[in-house]
Amino acid sequence: MIQRLNPVTATLDTPVELAERAVGDLQLTADALWATDNNAGTLLRLDRVTGQILEEITIAPGDWYSSDLMTAAGWLWLTTREDPVVRQLNPSTGELVAEYQVDSQYTTHLIDQGEAVGI
Repeated sequence: MIQRLNPVTATLDTPVELAERAVGDLQLTADALWATDNNAGTLLRLDRVTGQILEEITIAPGDWYSSDLMTAAGWLWLTTREDPVVRQLNPSTGELVAEYQVDSQYTTHLIDQGEAVGI
């Protein structure tokens, strides 16, 4: 389930049920609301207003848990707890652009550093 909070009015919108999904991280871009589904190893492209699933993109098959999903330097970035890889994605389509192997057992969080991404 996902829900939007309006801090100005202190109200919650009607929740959107994402049946049988284990929603992990959320990230809003100009084109979509992105969510990770930790049960399916997929990235979900959701409608920014309704929260309905528009597309499901397989990133890594099987169960995995996202550690971070963020935008930086004009891209969407994803890390998972299972592998030491930072994935660079197109923020409009979710298409995998590149994978970067890092010197770590696994990656946790990313930091927006303007033109770069801190790991």
